[in-house]
Amino acid sequence: MYVILEQGKHQGPVNMLLDTGAGRSIMGEDDLTKLGVEISRLQQSTRPIAGWGGTTESFVLQSPCLVLIDDEDQSEMFEMPEMLCGKNPRQVKSKAGQKRFRTVSIPSVIGRDFLRAHSLIAHIDIRRNDVYLFKE
Repeated sequence: MYVILEQGKHQGPVNMLLDTGAGRSIMGEDDLTKLGVEISRLQQSTRPIAGWGGTTESFVLQSPCLVLIDDEDQSEMFEMPEMLCGKNPRQVKSKAGQKRFRTVSIPSVIGRDFLRAHSLIAHIDIRRNDVYLFKE
């Protein structure tokens, strides 16, 4: 996956997971940093991101462009009006009265909103460990 942000000002390759259980696509803070974008400079969303590990603050990335690249180096560009970005939460662990902080990375995820917006169908071949995206 190749991501282009702010009219080409920030761009580069990003590994994103396809999560058909996720309603929204999310860009993780580590991937934003890799692209040179500070999450704190984005507009904060009123809704947190929730998942298996709990919730975290979310921010809104305006007009990202995602470029899917297949095994044969064929690419297709997909524009989105916005994408949520997840701030890496800090977990607190207490042991013998001492607090320890640990930062947990939020993964970048392609969710159902992306598939629906671009009329894409995901075909998953578990035996071959392959995922195919087709236009409807």
